[in-house]
Amino acid sequence: MSKGLKMYSAKKKDAEGLAVKISKLSKADNKNLRCAYCMADIQYVSAYLSGASKHLVDAYLRLGKNEDHTNECKNSVKGFIDRLVADSNAIEDIPSIFELQEDGSFLFRMNLLVEAQKAAEDLSNLTDNDRSPKNTSYGHDYVRTGQRLESYFRSASGIAKLRALIKDSSDVDLLKGLVKIKYKNSYIKWDDFYYDNSNYNTLFDRVTKAKLSHPVAVNVTTKVNLRHSTTAKKCPWRYQCISKIATKNEKKFIYVPWLEFSDEKIANIVSQSSTYLIVGKVWAGKIKDEQSEFRHFNVSIHNRCQIKKETDEFDA
Repeated sequence: MSKGLKMYSAKKKDAEGLAVKISKLSKADNKNLRCAYCMADIQYVSAYLSGASKHLVDAYLRLGKNEDHTNECKNSVKGFIDRLVADSNAIEDIPSIFELQEDGSFLFRMNLLVEAQKAAEDLSNLTDNDRSPKNTSYGHDYVRTGQRLESYFRSASGIAKLRALIKDSSDVDLLKGLVKIKYKNSYIKWDDFYYDNSNYNTLFDRVTKAKLSHPVAVNVTTKVNLRHSTTAKKCPWRYQCISKIATKNEKKFIYVPWLEFSDEKIANIVSQSSTYLIVGKVWAGKIKDEQSEFRHFNVSIHNRCQIKKETDEFDA
């Protein structure tokens, strides 16, 4: 992939006006596209089937050959990060999850995301009456807490989306230099925070060996329609996602991600055959049959801002 982010809108050189969404573009528009925020030439890449599972990768836009965005461009790595930081700083009386460093980079404060995950789990157990602002004993606190959680999850899913948009690009190193993830007194490697279908097996192993003490970002593509479980108590709405086949000790295993929701309204945000960045707690049940080739793991979702669709424009 060329240097730069994948994009999903662009402007046409021969037309004035707003950026055009990729659904209105095609390969025939190549040589007539430029970045929505700077003058860099843009190319259309058609949808294609990827991997052994042959799942569909949506069409996207990329920088033209030998092109580059300006540093201030919102489609550059730095420009994208600047937007995330500005959004995080925009909520009054809430500590920003990004902490500016002397060298101009940012610390992503994982401890705040860990606290947000726990609070989101607790809030999911409240009744509608508890959540109402009219409830003077708790309602107003719920509203303020909800704003804080949405801010933190929006920032976390935002940097996860940025990482997904520059997959297999030299800009990954730039991102790692501009945003460092810190939890307690140590740094977390980006490879320990962000997972896609190339390393679901690694994520599963870390979860089952209890080596993950913090939320992570998982890139998934939904496979089947929403299901409802009558036996699950906390997260009864579930989506199965496209699996990853990997070999371990000469044996084939199929790693299957599941999204589980505590709120049906949040579950209905998700649609079939779409790619999402999910930030949350990952868990896996005990393997009942060691001879089975299937390895299932789950991502728990309690807040709508834990989810970000890869093809959506920046929504801060």
